[in-house]
Amino acid sequence: MWKERPELWSRDCSAFNVTAAMFLLVPCSMRLRFDCVLSRASFEADEIDYEDVELRVSGNISGAHSWLEVDDENYEPLTCVAVRKSTGFPLDPQPPVFWSKDGVYSGYCDNSILPATVHDPTKSDSILPGISEKSDSIVVSQGTVWCETWVPRSTARIASKQVLVTLKDWLVLIFNAHVEEPPGRTCTWTDLCPEGYRAVAKKHCVKISAPDTWDAGFGATYKTGLENSVLDKFSFMKRTRGRNLYEAVQKLLNESETAVIESNFLTDKISRWPLLIKGSLLCPTGWNTTIFKGKDETCFKLFQVKQNLTWPEASQFCEDLDAQLPTPYVGFLDWVYRQYLFLNKVPNVWMGVEWRNERLLYSGSEENLNWLADTDYSQPYGVLEQNGWKLQGRKEGKHHILCQKIISPRVAMQLQVHEPESVGSQTMCIDAEPQTLLADGDYIHPRCYVNGEFTHHERTEDSGCQYELKLSGQGYYQCQAWAHPPFSFVKSNVILHRDPATHTFVITLFQDKPYVPRRHDSSFMLTNRSNRDSDTCAEVFMADLRSTDLTDRFRFTDKNFFYMPSPTEMKLLHNFHLECEIKDTNTFLMPEKTLLKTLNEMLPMGKTFSDCRLWDLRSTQGCLRDVTQDFGSGTTKELTWPSTSGNAIVLPEQLCITAEGEPVTRECLGDFFVGYYWGPPSNNCTGDPSYITRELWKISTNPKHLSESSELTVLTANSTSLQPADIHFVAQTLDAFSRDEDISSFDLEDIVGIMNNVMAANETAFEPVQWKLNSSSTILEAFEKMTFKVQLPREKGDQAKNSSREFISVERLDLEVNSTIIGYKSRQLAGKERHGETLIKGVNELDLDDAEAAILLPSNLTFTVAGDIGQGRSVEIEEEKVQVTFAVYRNEKLFQENLTNYTVNSHIIQATYKGKIVKNLKDPIKIYFKPLKSGNDTVCVYWDFAKNGGRGGWSSDGCWRGPREKNHDICHCNHLTCFAQLINYDENSSFSGTDALVLDIITTVGCCLSIFGLLLVFTTFFLFKKWRRSLSNKILVNLSFSVFCSMVVFLAGIKQTWNVTLCRGVAVGLHYFILASFGWMLVEAVHQYLKFVKVVGTYIPRFLWKASVCAWGIPVLPILAVLVIDSSLYDYNVDKSNDVLICWMSVNAFKYAFLPPLVLTMTVNLIMFSLIIHGAVCGRARVNSTMSERTLFMNQLRMAVCVFFLLGFTWIFGLLAIKDLRPTFSYLFCIFNTLQGFFIFLFHVCRERSARRMWRDFLSVLTKDPVSSSPGNSFNPVHSGHHRGHPDSVSFDKCGGILVLPRGPPIRSHLRSSHRASLLSARTASTLIPSSRASFNP
Repeated sequence: MWKERPELWSRDCSAFNVTAAMFLLVPCSMRLRFDCVLSRASFEADEIDYEDVELRVSGNISGAHSWLEVDDENYEPLTCVAVRKSTGFPLDPQPPVFWSKDGVYSGYCDNSILPATVHDPTKSDSILPGISEKSDSIVVSQGTVWCETWVPRSTARIASKQVLVTLKDWLVLIFNAHVEEPPGRTCTWTDLCPEGYRAVAKKHCVKISAPDTWDAGFGATYKTGLENSVLDKFSFMKRTRGRNLYEAVQKLLNESETAVIESNFLTDKISRWPLLIKGSLLCPTGWNTTIFKGKDETCFKLFQVKQNLTWPEASQFCEDLDAQLPTPYVGFLDWVYRQYLFLNKVPNVWMGVEWRNERLLYSGSEENLNWLADTDYSQPYGVLEQNGWKLQGRKEGKHHILCQKIISPRVAMQLQVHEPESVGSQTMCIDAEPQTLLADGDYIHPRCYVNGEFTHHERTEDSGCQYELKLSGQGYYQCQAWAHPPFSFVKSNVILHRDPATHTFVITLFQDKPYVPRRHDSSFMLTNRSNRDSDTCAEVFMADLRSTDLTDRFRFTDKNFFYMPSPTEMKLLHNFHLECEIKDTNTFLMPEKTLLKTLNEMLPMGKTFSDCRLWDLRSTQGCLRDVTQDFGSGTTKELTWPSTSGNAIVLPEQLCITAEGEPVTRECLGDFFVGYYWGPPSNNCTGDPSYITRELWKISTNPKHLSESSELTVLTANSTSLQPADIHFVAQTLDAFSRDEDISSFDLEDIVGIMNNVMAANETAFEPVQWKLNSSSTILEAFEKMTFKVQLPREKGDQAKNSSREFISVERLDLEVNSTIIGYKSRQLAGKERHGETLIKGVNELDLDDAEAAILLPSNLTFTVAGDIGQGRSVEIEEEKVQVTFAVYRNEKLFQENLTNYTVNSHIIQATYKGKIVKNLKDPIKIYFKPLKSGNDTVCVYWDFAKNGGRGGWSSDGCWRGPREKNHDICHCNHLTCFAQLINYDENSSFSGTDALVLDIITTVGCCLSIFGLLLVFTTFFLFKKWRRSLSNKILVNLSFSVFCSMVVFLAGIKQTWNVTLCRGVAVGLHYFILASFGWMLVEAVHQYLKFVKVVGTYIPRFLWKASVCAWGIPVLPILAVLVIDSSLYDYNVDKSNDVLICWMSVNAFKYAFLPPLVLTMTVNLIMFSLIIHGAVCGRARVNSTMSERTLFMNQLRMAVCVFFLLGFTWIFGLLAIKDLRPTFSYLFCIFNTLQGFFIFLFHVCRERSARRMWRDFLSVLTKDPVSSSPGNSFNPVHSGHHRGHPDSVSFDKCGGILVLPRGPPIRSHLRSSHRASLLSARTASTLIPSSRASFNP
């Protein structure tokens, strides 16, 4: 209920008076609390595939552009309905929707609205300056309207098409004009801000990222070199004309008290259109690029051609230049390209968008669209104009062609911050390598921050570093810079600087007062003493501390004050750093642990300071040694956790593992800013360590227990029994060996043996310890160090030692400065034996044909490395050598990373020089990979040990693909480390390689045999009138015809993708004939049931005619439904793993128009099959027979097989071909389903007695061979017998039919023919298989 009914043109905002329980209007600037109410969805979201849902706006809409005309008296309504794309049926129930007009969300949440009554005066006032709240509201009744809904349990939303609402009798003009800037004047372009940004305070473009961490928000919104970060608080808080930018951003966020802004980035002033185009060193001469950042450089150039080119001709023109048509739908390129056309006075060019098979093909974001209002969506090709996008026809031509190239950089800039050179040094060095990649302009120098606050640095050359940063206190130091090409944002490493004469602790005081983000969040507000909420607590705490005896030795200071909310109550927490600086530097500095213990005794938890109490006191160096109790083994066990330095995940000093064999760990959480504290133990000690685990643990805790390295090889020999804890203990042992300076030499065979044993362990043993304890990366780094401790002969010339096992091959080399060795390859010998060998200068392609993996270095690299490390000037032989290690890993178990779409598709090859990090090579290295799976979506990568927080991961920086050479994929990289190839491959999607070839052969041969067999079935049907009289045979021929047509269409048309219409026709034909075959299988099942189970009262008038209408007619219905809803669902089905196009339906069409009839038919047929088998085997009294049990069983088995193929149960194999069972059932499906037609001929013609007799008679006439054709006697003693003592006799034929004859008088020979006819029904009711149905024709 409203206190006063609001007017439509009111500028105030609605609010709810809790006391009066009424709605009222209040000024929008008023600060009020608000509540968010979450309601449970009225339907289960899991039951709906929201990718198949769209919103449709219906009403009195006309035209292809959804135009609604209304008059000023009778407003037209619009209705928003959620429907399924695949079926067109509305959802039941309908999800809640909300409406938007001109980009402003209204308060209307009903499914139907009157759009002309919905408007936002503030929005309209900004668009039409002449309109105010006193003006006629008719003008603002017009606008663009659409509806949206949220996807349940997701942040995604679904939006409808846009409807343009205009008033009748009003002339509506839609235009977008560009004004060229006259000399000496500044013009304003309509697109002042790029996509995703909003204008604020008339001078800035603002983008607010989604709630996330600072780094994530930073990466999401820092797109150009024009942004200013909120870290630059001076510019952000600077007041202009009485207000600052922060206040404008707060207004944008509606001043929500519960909003905590994680990140926000701002452009420079936009009173003038910024120039978005520049040159680039990466781009070819004459090509330009953009100022916007990106992983790759986007180069573009405008060409003027002699004659107008159509879209296909323009696309080919760009392809000939190794380029493509422009893609303005990616990132900010739309803004850039339209400015480029404007500057060059070109009206329009072709763009990389086209309609194909009734689908608009482009790879951009659905939210980054710029279609013009007059776009004709029936046209096929995209056009980029100065004011937006449109579509044009096939015959249109363009005189100007815009082409773009995507170029990956070969060298990336690295920014490094160095520790102070000495304890007393007051500066840090900053190096940018290579410095030439620093961006031009205002951002040519790095920008550095201390604990997030900007700090100044100076350019210097005297100190030996490029930039010098003065220390301004303890904390985190990091620098950032813009680099090019391509334009990218580079962040340095983070240095934690500590004053050695100062102990620092984090003090947290609790105040029983609510935490208000707008007041207490320090993202935008400086929490210095001038604007703190309350200084009393901190002041009382510091005064109390300064009154103790510790002031004689320490000088206490509080710094870095900030507020935080308490975890559960959202109360106010005061946080600050307590710095304890020793007064006399000549005296012994008390250990931090001792000082922290003293402070805890003097300042116990809960002690009050004014209206606050002490909440926590933490160290800023790490977690202190701690003891916990464990009850996992049933008894109390003390676990001692060692102290840490900073963040760390540690093991207790006692052996403790879980039942799964994982080590129990505990993490030290926090950082220097908030202090360090222990988390809970990861688990309990529920496992019983094995002998191997105990021995490995002893060695890892004290490596001196290991007498020689071969002992570790023996302990790890049983690889399959190694548990996650064992992998970690091996990693700790190898790491200790590699760091032990007393160990000067290792045996290469022992090292390789240990590595091979570890790599043979179960893959599940690696991931738990890699992501917690970094064990795999530790093994790799220790292995590299240990190989360089392998001693080689001190002789002239290149010296080498190698070792190869099943999973790893290693070559350790001491090379002369001018060595001819430039690479390494691994190849497979007989059986599983592998061998590695070096490559020398002059190596050719023939030498690499048998390589599984190979690496070729630049010919002068060894000489360059020797010069860099200063060994070329040495005199002694051993000092003139350059140490190199090559290695090949044949599985990726030590390279653990959670890859979502990609998997390792090659062996992993490594090349390393001792004492030199090789990077930024002018001449790249060349790597050969023999792919394990075929496919085109591959990526060249290397193992980056610094990725994923130091745990390692695959990275493609500095690596790129080269042209394929024979059976090898080629990669190039400009640095050295471990290299591999990744492939986007889904093992459940399709087959490749040998499996694909074998399945293709099986399919082709099976279909050909089936077609041959079905032709013989048709020949039998048309040749023999007596054979085609049977209803069973008529049904059989209809089934055979549908199967025959589906196989012919499949073989002839499945790959006819060159013509859209033909391909669509093939898909429709396949769909129809397969569904028709399902229908006839169902008819056959019903007929068999009536014939062999029900028997009596089974006559159905005109059964065949009714069955024909159903089996041939019903399959048309789902096909028509698909064609009406979306005929393009019958277009190419793409197998993404090997880029194969086939003429078949899409996934949605298969899911809704093919799978349900298949499942329904198989279900009914399975029920019928069970009834038939039960009736034949178990449903009748046992018959006495002279046949053995085995013979009876074989006849029943033959009957079951006949019915199995007749009813199409081979399709069940296709339904079961999923996940791990896919290979097995795919082979079964291909074998039996393609041979279905041949099996029909084999079981129902070839093995049928009457058909064979007719063929013998027919062939005897042709060959004039007087072969007797008298019908067989079913009472022939060879095929019949009498069970002694039983009144009945039993007879059977070769197809497995069993006939029960009642005992009676002897039958005379002249009556046998008629008697046979009279017994036909009894024989039919007793026969066990359908194949014998025509054996007793008169």
